[in-house]
Amino acid sequence: MEGIVLIIFSLIIFSIPLARKIYFSDIQNKEEKISTSRDLFFDWLKGLSIIAVIIIHVSYFYSFYFGQPHPFFNIINNLSRFAISIFFISSGILLKPLANKKSALTKFYTKKIVRIFLPYIIIVSALAMFTGTSIKHFLYLLISGQAAVPYYFVVVLLQFYLLYPALSLLRNSKIFLYISFLITLSSYLYPETWRIFGIPLFGKYLFFFQYGIYMRNYFIIYQKKYFQTQILFWLSIIIIYWLIVFNFDYRFYNVRLFYGLAIFNFLFLLRDKINLNNWLQKILIKSGQLSLWIFLLHFFVVELFYKLLNNYSHNIYLDFSIILLLSTIVSFGVAYICDIIYKGVLKLFK
Repeated sequence: MEGIVLIIFSLIIFSIPLARKIYFSDIQNKEEKISTSRDLFFDWLKGLSIIAVIIIHVSYFYSFYFGQPHPFFNIINNLSRFAISIFFISSGILLKPLANKKSALTKFYTKKIVRIFLPYIIIVSALAMFTGTSIKHFLYLLISGQAAVPYYFVVVLLQFYLLYPALSLLRNSKIFLYISFLITLSSYLYPETWRIFGIPLFGKYLFFFQYGIYMRNYFIIYQKKYFQTQILFWLSIIIIYWLIVFNFDYRFYNVRLFYGLAIFNFLFLLRDKINLNNWLQKILIKSGQLSLWIFLLHFFVVELFYKLLNNYSHNIYLDFSIILLLSTIVSFGVAYICDIIYKGVLKLFK
């Protein structure tokens, strides 16, 4: 089902000139610094996405322990499947072009190791110690992302950062953007390309990351040109996807090749209408700033609350809501504490 939907969407995008023009937009080469308000918008997007990730994994535990798909949890899962796309797109957008200096490359990798991969290593190490895992198996868990269900994302992100010097050279190539789309589509259609020796490969996600790199200037110096045409286009994709979700009892994963991109662009076009100063949006912004720690920790929090509260009220919808709320609050709190401790320790070594 997913493969058919992806192929149909792809044929529509490539066969209609206006759709192809919007989906693979032309960009300007001018660079501009991201303003604080736009930084906050990307934090807001990440906050929204990390909440969606928690929703996906609460529904995952229900589906996993039910032993068979449940229509409600399938729908909840499918509607939240924009999250990983947004994370990869945002990662590409927020990367500046690398200067042609060895020192710039060293600074780039040092920053990524400290910000992202060291916290990942710390959490996986803690899990290995808690479970009594051997050093050999710990190293395998680390490079395969199999210490927890969502950790494949960190492994794939590492691959993208390793490839970034090459991908950055192709940042203005529209042809390579088309190629990355075809690589992502082909990778999804051929499961043999998803992993090698248990290690997740970047192919299924290349388009999102390269799309962010290619479209960086567009999203930074965006002007409301063709606003009406674009917003109707992205909204149409969202509505079509929702119609599919509500009419087919099927658990989708990688249709986000279109859905995630549509959600990202739709929200971006409406960003001026989002009041980032009210309390709810500030919580989402802070969640976005803590999204890495929440991502690394939430799965175990969700599992704990699921085991404690599943069938607590004998109403799966109420139980789901309670588990989701508590998992979100506790994940945020633990992530906040970890972030403070981690930053405090880093200051000691400066």
